[in-house]
Amino acid sequence: MNLPHTIPFPFPHRLSIFLYSLSIMILFSISTMSVEVARLCKASMESAKVGTEEDKLQNGRDFYKFFFTNFPDLRVYFKGAEKFTADDVQKSERFEKQGQRLLLAVHILAETYANQEVFKAYVRETINRHRVYKMDPSLWLAFFTVFTMYLETKTKLDEETKKAWAEMGKVYVRSPSLLSLINSITVSMKKLRLISRTRIFPMCNHPFSVLFFPLISSFSVNHSMHSFLCLSLS
Repeated sequence: MNLPHTIPFPFPHRLSIFLYSLSIMILFSISTMSVEVARLCKASMESAKVGTEEDKLQNGRDFYKFFFTNFPDLRVYFKGAEKFTADDVQKSERFEKQGQRLLLAVHILAETYANQEVFKAYVRETINRHRVYKMDPSLWLAFFTVFTMYLETKTKLDEETKKAWAEMGKVYVRSPSLLSLINSITVSMKKLRLISRTRIFPMCNHPFSVLFFPLISSFSVNHSMHSFLCLSLS
């Protein structure tokens, strides 16, 4: 008896295999991009090192001197320093310490970005610690623009490095809400179709989303496939 060279799979199964393979490719691409973003950001942070030496302490002071000079309206988030000038920051022990804490936090972001699981966990913890200050959510993304401008006072940044910081900022803002959304989903086909159109893919803003809409709407792919797909796009 001659066996066929290939055993045909039902179309939904082939679709699942296709989506899984495509997800792997996307995940690999995103991982490669994360490594490059991390490399560029870490390189630029060589101009804003942390430490106990005076020049490194000055790096932290310089951020707040730049920040308060160029964005004075945001001093309201610093109780007791609402009227601080650059000279006040320079003489302030509080902002000497605060500057080091901020630069250390950004160094951690750059060092962990290639490991998205650790990066997003750190982001989540950072945002949770700052909830008490009731900050406008738009300020989280704006920070990366401000920080890039600060770095430009320390070193010359090329366009690729600026784009890397902007990309990190977008992922920073998106990560906590997106992970929370994915973790809270109990997948059913009907619910997934609704969420994919209204919440997940618009947040991901991924070009492949236009491909997945008709596929998800028409076929029932298992729970793990959907979870993996969503995580791949996060």
